[in-house]
Amino acid sequence: MVQLIVNDGYQDSSVDTVNVFASPRITVPDVTGLTKGQAAMAVKKAGLTVGPATLEYNDTVPERLVIGLDSISGQYFFTAKAQRTQSF
Repeated sequence: MVQLIVNDGYQDSSVDTVNVFASPRITVPDVTGLTKGQAAMAVKKAGLTVGPATLEYNDTVPERLVIGLDSISGQYFFTAKAQRTQSF
């Protein structure tokens, strides 16, 4: 819970309270070398959202396999939501 009180130089505002709920950290899975379907499943299983795929030529990775990610594998993410309440 976070409470915020603002002072304009003359008086304090009423208390504004926000409850923040965060998930455990989420690790970006390494999907290099997987098919698009396998990669999408691994990303969803980690609790992340699958974005658009871009096709690229690579002479060292077999056709139709994932060659990389926009995010770095092993990075951590948190999901959070806030609920605002105001005291009067």
